[in-house]
Order: sequence, then C-alpha cells, then structure tokens
Amino acid sequence: IEQGITAGYDGIIVQPNDSDAQTPYVKQAADAGVKVITTNAGIRDIEGASWIDADPYEQGRVIAELAVKMAPENAKVAIMSCNPGNLHTESRLQAYKDIFVAQRTDCEIVAEKICTQSDQATFMQTMEDWVQAYGKIDVVLTIGDDLAKACYEVVKDDPTFADTQYYAVDANPDALLRIKAGNQDATVMQDTQELAQKNLDAMYELMTGKQEKVEETIETILITPENVDEYIEKYIEIGIITQEEYDAVK
Repeated sequence: IEQGITAGYDGIIVQPNDSDAQTPYVKQAADAGVKVITTNAGIRDIEGASWIDADPYEQGRVIAELAVKMAPENAKVAIMSCNPGNLHTESRLQAYKDIFVAQRTDCEIVAEKICTQSDQATFMQTMEDWVQAYGKIDVVLTIGDDLAKACYEVVKDDPTFADTQYYAVDANPDALLRIKAGNQDATVMQDTQELAQKNLDAMYELMTGKQEKVEETIETILITPENVDEYIEKYIEIGIITQEEYDAVK
C-alpha cells in the first residue's frame, strides 16, 4: 500500500488478511487522496475509504436459523472458529451464539474453540480432541467449509457419527460436493465473481467521480441439499467442478 502511494496510484483494492494491522496503511492511502476499497473483509470505519463485502453476521444468521430447525433434540453441539480478530469469523460466530445457542437451550454446547492456526491439521486435531473427550457430537457448527471438512474427515469412517450434522460458510467446491453426497448439511455462498465485479465497478465509479464513497454488501445465499445442484452446475460452467466429480456423488 505504501509503495502504491509513493508510485502515485489512483486506486487500490485491498483484501485484508489482518484488518487491525492494515487499517493504518489504508487510512494513509485514503488521506493521500488514493481511491481505496477494502473487501472480504471490508474495513468499514476509515474516513474516505470504501468497502464492498459480504455481510458475515447475515451469513451466520441463515446457518444458525437452519441449525435451530434441523438439530436433533438435546443435541451435543461443537462450535469451531478461527482467525481471532477477523470481522468475518467473529461476526459469524456471534450470530451462532445469538441465534442457535440462545434458542436451542435444550442442546449442550460441549465444546467451542477459536483456532489460532488456520490449517487442516489444527482443525482435525481439534476435532480429534473433542471426540476423545466427548464421544458422539450431533452437530458441528463451523465458520468455514475448511473447518467442516476437517471435522468430517476425522470421523467419516466411524458409524457413530453417520448422522452428525455439519454447517459452514463459503460454498467451496468440495463443500457443495459434500452436501450433494450427504456429508455436509449446509453452507453459505460468497459469490466471488459478484464480489470481484462489484469491486471493479465501484473503482470505476470512484475514479470517474460518479461516486465519492461506496459501501455495499453482496447477496447471502444459503445452499442445502434442496438447491445444491443449481450451484454445482454453475461451478461446472466456470470450470471449478468437473462433470466427473459431480457424477461421482450423484
């Protein structure tokens, strides 16, 4: 970002990995007159900067509301998050607590963890620890498909967990295939093509003076077994799922 300012860039689109660490530099660019957009996760409180993002609390809300309806009575529930301090992960997690935990008081939250390392080995080790400590877990609420996948992989060969429910966000290609195969119950789509297009359109509007500031969210799309075929077919069209992969889980 500093190099962009020094080089005289007119516009910068930033996808922050660490909003807290990058905020001063985004502010520096905005103060220098650069048109700055932050996205996924957007930094929403910088004067002069714009943001385009999903609504992470809304993403968590639709998952939590579905889990409220679908979780079995008196279920044992585990909640897994990651990336502490990240707007998206924290907002999704808060929605799970505000809605699922608050409404399904019959359920027991046997475990909850915010993983500081965001990798499959950490997620799998966490699930392994939970299984050893608590045995059967009926519902796994996670803030991302990678976490749900790791949890599923740990217990997929254990018939005790055959009816465990897995909920997540992101709509990764393999998550859609898992939903189709009956190995994940739901995810929420962040339409990355829509996000990219909105960023480019917004930058054009800013640089041509048609707008001074852009603050915009993209649509929240809940994907379940009822509509997963539609989105798998879209992924096939753009080449991120193959027809062979789809056929294998039909």
